[in-house]
Amino acid sequence: MTTPSDRPDRAAWLSERRHTGRVATCGTVELYVGDLAMRARVVDLSARGVRVRIATDQVAPSVRSRVRLVLRLDGASVCHRLSGHIARIERRATTHELIVKLCR
Repeated sequence: MTTPSDRPDRAAWLSERRHTGRVATCGTVELYVGDLAMRARVVDLSARGVRVRIATDQVAPSVRSRVRLVLRLDGASVCHRLSGHIARIERRATTHELIVKLCR
């Protein structure tokens, strides 16, 4: 039998924005938004999206912009070509993190 302290905190679970598990990973990605091209670092991956980090001196695309990605994971010789749209931008002091929702 479980006690109330053994059960997960429902409020904490409901506030979680992620709907699928994410895997922390290392690699680079080239983002193409129309004629704009930029390089970024991969933060993590999920079944539905990828989180990338760009420097603040790069021009961040707007939310809902369509993007093409060329993903190269560290230690792998294969590059993956993906497409999706910017779902969210988290602005920080020195970097911006872009959450890209992938198309199926």
